[in-house]
Amino acid sequence: MNSDSAALPATVLVTGAAGGLGQRTMRALSGLAQVRGLDLVPPATVMADLTHPLEVWQHHLDGAEVVIHLAGDASPAVPRPEAERQIIGMTRSLLQAATRARVRRIVYASSCHVLAGYRYSRAPLPPDAPPFPVTPYGWSKTVCEDEGRAWAEATGGTFLALRIGMCLRDGKGQADSNQLSRWSQSKWLTGEDYAQAIRRATTAKIAGFHTMTIVSAVAGATWDLTAARRLIGYEPTPMPAPRPGAAVRLAELRDRARVWAQGGPRRYG
Repeated sequence: MNSDSAALPATVLVTGAAGGLGQRTMRALSGLAQVRGLDLVPPATVMADLTHPLEVWQHHLDGAEVVIHLAGDASPAVPRPEAERQIIGMTRSLLQAATRARVRRIVYASSCHVLAGYRYSRAPLPPDAPPFPVTPYGWSKTVCEDEGRAWAEATGGTFLALRIGMCLRDGKGQADSNQLSRWSQSKWLTGEDYAQAIRRATTAKIAGFHTMTIVSAVAGATWDLTAARRLIGYEPTPMPAPRPGAAVRLAELRDRARVWAQGGPRRYG
């Protein structure tokens, strides 16, 4: 039911195709369908700026059955004005264009930052946990998920929000992991796992609006990957437990103490 060839689309459009995840996505879908890559620069095959007026670029969605939306500011430190323009505004325009073009499925690159307020909790983090962003970046992804839900309900289309973790640059290693926090390491995502998640989200027999966490199976991590396994057949790779260095652990303890001294994590937005 959830195999990579469950429901092959004829044409897929990838926004943000020139970025790191965009290029991985193009490779992951190679051979599955006709794939067009949209971005501002090569190696994208379609050049367009989604912050420009809709009428200028909406025709690029014509004929696309599935849109994989990766475009937008990818920095977790993005300030709110840029998040509103480069993430929320861009996604709203894309949804309008998708409605006109009768796109039947949108796979959206959301982020684990949607749930960053739970970073110091040791309890399992279920797939239906309420969003808890603590930065403009996480908040903007939450807003886009809500917009996607409304689009799916209004059009009868499928909107899959993949809450993507930290995709490793070499695809599988954990170089310099002791310099990263336990929370950051819990979000490790191998290149292979990212590729299979994209393939399965593109082709699985599924309808409506859904969110799912896409990280590898890091030992001891609190992420519950049930939704991704059940809905698209995701099979994450087991990975070792986080092992932050002593300096990082001390910094985490100080930050946790500061957060709780202020009354606990505060939801942004």
